[in-house]
Amino acid sequence: MIIKDETEKTIIGIIENTCRGDYDSAIRSIWDPGVFFHLSSLREGLVRWMPLRQGSCVLEIGGGFGALTGAILSMCGSVDVTEPDVTLADAIRTRYKDCENLRVTADVPVKRYDYIFLMDADEKIAGRETETLGMYRRMLSDNGVLIVGFRNRFGVKYWCGGTDDKVTEPFTAITGSCSSGEEPGCRLYSKREIEAFAKQAGFGKGLFYYPMPNEFFPQAIVSDEEPPTESIADRVFPVDPFDSPVIVGEREILPELIRGGLLTELADYVIAVFKRDGTVPKRRPVYAALSMDRGKERGFATVIFSDDTVRKKALFPEGMPVLEVLQRNAEELSKRNVRTVLHKLEDGEIVMPRVREQSMLSYIESAQKPDDVRGVFRALWENILKSSEAADMADESNDIRGPILRTGYIDMIPYNCFMTGDGPLYYDQEFMVENCPAGYIMFRAIKYTYIHLPELERLIPQAELRKDYGLTDELWKTYEDQEKEFVKENRRSELFPQVYRWSWRNSAGIDERRRLIAGGSAEAADAVLLKKVHDVQFGILKEIDRVCKELGLRYFAIHGTLLGAVRDGKPIPWDDDMDVAMLREDYDRFMEEAGSILKKPYVLQTPENDNRCFYGGYAKLRNDNTAALEYQNIGRWCSQGIWIDILPLDNCPADEKGRADLKAKIDRVQRIIYVKKYPNAGWLLQDVPGEKISGYFIRAKGVKVSWMLNRLRKLFTGRPPTGYLSVLACYYGELANRNVYEASYFSSAEMMKFGDMEIPVPIGYDSILTARYGEGYMSVPEPGRRRRKHTVYFDPDRSWRDIDQYAVMEDMRKMNDLSLKR
Repeated sequence: MIIKDETEKTIIGIIENTCRGDYDSAIRSIWDPGVFFHLSSLREGLVRWMPLRQGSCVLEIGGGFGALTGAILSMCGSVDVTEPDVTLADAIRTRYKDCENLRVTADVPVKRYDYIFLMDADEKIAGRETETLGMYRRMLSDNGVLIVGFRNRFGVKYWCGGTDDKVTEPFTAITGSCSSGEEPGCRLYSKREIEAFAKQAGFGKGLFYYPMPNEFFPQAIVSDEEPPTESIADRVFPVDPFDSPVIVGEREILPELIRGGLLTELADYVIAVFKRDGTVPKRRPVYAALSMDRGKERGFATVIFSDDTVRKKALFPEGMPVLEVLQRNAEELSKRNVRTVLHKLEDGEIVMPRVREQSMLSYIESAQKPDDVRGVFRALWENILKSSEAADMADESNDIRGPILRTGYIDMIPYNCFMTGDGPLYYDQEFMVENCPAGYIMFRAIKYTYIHLPELERLIPQAELRKDYGLTDELWKTYEDQEKEFVKENRRSELFPQVYRWSWRNSAGIDERRRLIAGGSAEAADAVLLKKVHDVQFGILKEIDRVCKELGLRYFAIHGTLLGAVRDGKPIPWDDDMDVAMLREDYDRFMEEAGSILKKPYVLQTPENDNRCFYGGYAKLRNDNTAALEYQNIGRWCSQGIWIDILPLDNCPADEKGRADLKAKIDRVQRIIYVKKYPNAGWLLQDVPGEKISGYFIRAKGVKVSWMLNRLRKLFTGRPPTGYLSVLACYYGELANRNVYEASYFSSAEMMKFGDMEIPVPIGYDSILTARYGEGYMSVPEPGRRRRKHTVYFDPDRSWRDIDQYAVMEDMRKMNDLSLKR
């Protein structure tokens, strides 16, 4: 991989100043792909699945910074690494200074090896392919093996328009050339080309393996002998560290490649294995599933071999206790007459027979009738209930959660089950929850089945299955929260934030690039979307109008909604929200009484009734059947439908100093609440001097949100009339509060046309708009200045509850980056 000077300095600094084995923690806030490539433990998955002989003698060609060296050292005997670059060689020695079985040299030693690793071969053999491979063949022992890893120039990412450190111009890789300009001799290869060079060098038939999705974060290894025949979306998600200008996402196309039998030809990275004697091992791996991102205690490789055995091994010594748990769980379930694949702990690995029956997910996918699906879930439920004794929960006999199990095996779901003629057959029952509601396991079974098979909704709506097992909306929400905590702990996303951000990188730009190719424009498409959003917002506005009339309350259009009414008689086409304001007494009554008379799907969201998000202290009315996802709330179970802001107007000091002092006090309380709700969001405190940031986290630990909200309300409402009103309940941060108005502006209202309705605007609208937008507020901005205000993923046609929020996370990041640049 091409390394820039700054990247090299960063890598060397981390190696010199970080304890071995803790590089993942050291790089988790670094987004440089080069740093990740050379230091992340996730890349070790390229080799850790391989059944290498213990005590073997190994040569690694071109070790770089030693990204794979540590894995090879832990699996073999003596390891020689050739690295002619003095800086890189020194880095490897420093990184593995405690390893006595390592030797780093500038030249290739004259000796014979059991294994030779030639990874990233496209950087090391260009122009002398046959000669180089022939030289390494002569260096192998009689049963020696050459392992060659390389980027496939016909990889699907390149067909999608993907780029990387070498291929900086879309589609140039397909011709076999690089386009970085930094390595004149660089070229890329196809599988057929490497196979031909190896044959010319004297090798026989090779074995080919394909790390999915690529060499950055291998999550599964497939082979020619065992190509996938069904979706691998439950195991693999693509990652793009290079912000590629793709015109189609790999995630979209992978299922079609699998169905068409093309995946192995179009894999992004290839590992070729050649034996010196030209033979193919009788017992060889044909598939491997990797879980490198779950920490050393739960990092495993499950490898299927050609002799129909399956071996699950810990990738690190810390994983051995979990293998013992797997063995015990299988035995315990069998005792309780729950059919489980035979597990045997042998040589530090779980050994299982291969089961060739249909997976339960595949069985469900092939179902023709709703009752067929119901029958599968009934069988699951019966097994879940008999998997454990009931917990002694007499004091909770009326618990709405239903049966409570002493031990809940929470992976008794279709992902970890085969469907045989004798019913479900389970495997890999690793995770247990004590005093576990049986309904939680059923929740997981239903949730992940519909994530994996979204088209199942057409055969049998998820809501029907939820109803069958008493999974009410309230209970589902409770289990969602529990599951988020489990996934967070299990996936270790806080340790590897890069891969989860890279996993959806550029999806926000795909539609735009397609439109440009077709001659369309992003602006036109956005206008169509916002028109649908405005239609939803009109429905919300009409509901606010109805409720206010019923309760005898006043409200006023404000901000962009006011400007649209005055200037255009309709919403501003590029404005993505609507805003209304209420005097404090009307606002408080609306908060107290509107909830009982609002019609579905409208929900009132306040700081008090939705404690998973925070907007500064005001309320929103949302349409719960739509989606408006904001980046900071991705993964939170807070209401995220399309909304209208409802802003309270409070008395504020008449003098500038008094307003500034009040704002400073409000800012402090708002920041503490934000820190409690969004502890990992660095954007919250960007306007705070570095030396003061820790103080907010310290204060946040010692207070309850309810107390801080009460304190905030007192700051909003704690003064008599002053002749001035302000929207105090927004968080302005380092910006000044421009929403300060003479109270007389809101003394009465006049009605103005707004789309297909008339809405009240404050009598002082001219002064309000002049103060906020300037004297020329009636002029329409130039096209380049017509931009959305918020970073929001809108879907007017689906509820936020039905959207895979992590799937749109990178869309949000992309939009946020663009808004910051603007």
